[in-house]
Amino acid sequence: METRTTKIEAQKGEEILKGKKILVVEDDAAIRRLLIAAIGKFEGTAKAVKGAKEALKTLEQDSSFDLILTDCVMPDMSGQEFTEKITKAMPKIPVIGMSGYTTGGTECFETFLQKPIELKDLRTALVNALQQSEQEESTQALANLEGKKILCAVQEKIIPEIIKGVLEKINCVVDSVGSGKEGLDLIKNSPDDYDLIVASFKGETKDKIRGITNIIQISPNLRAILTTGNSCIDKRKLEKAGCAGVITTPPKTDALIKLLSEVNFEQKEVMAS
Repeated sequence: METRTTKIEAQKGEEILKGKKILVVEDDAAIRRLLIAAIGKFEGTAKAVKGAKEALKTLEQDSSFDLILTDCVMPDMSGQEFTEKITKAMPKIPVIGMSGYTTGGTECFETFLQKPIELKDLRTALVNALQQSEQEESTQALANLEGKKILCAVQEKIIPEIIKGVLEKINCVVDSVGSGKEGLDLIKNSPDDYDLIVASFKGETKDKIRGITNIIQISPNLRAILTTGNSCIDKRKLEKAGCAGVITTPPKTDALIKLLSEVNFEQKEVMAS
């Protein structure tokens, strides 16, 4: 029986695979065709090559692949040797190994798949490898938030959940209240307790600017991000008022990570000195 949780997990899997660029390294033409078709069914994009040497040339010309799926037993080079070369040259790209034989040396792969490969097993392996890769990239990108204290003052419950999710591996504290007004009241009482506030305010652009301005006046060193359901809001006016960025709801995780990673805390330290 499919539960709500499994549906959500399936949706996340579909999202992470959509548009991903995967390099398939396989000397068997029939298997190459099957893998290309399967990845297309997952809404990803696949480029297939016959062997490791051709794959290395392809990667020299185009390093934008999100993942590599390689056979372990190939005429020109073993999958292990190929993966070791990739790991040295492009350590951020996950590599999944596959073979119809019981072989050793599979530790170098992110995941190993035994042929013949079931469609669901392929999908699970791709999703897990991509999720792990994205989590590692997010952790590196969000290093500027390590040790920081963040206040989510928004009505949308999903935003603090997402923020806590992307920051779970970083040593920072995320507190939440139900609105920008509640956040403003909290800042009034404890102006130096937080490094960053993510807030939402009702009304037009002028009301949102007033809310952000009030926060900055109370705590000049606090960085502030606004959330809004209005994609046409004048972001330049908000930035001029001191807003560090704007999140359009419902938020996309990658866009949120990008915005959080760009928050400039150096300015805060200069202002505090």
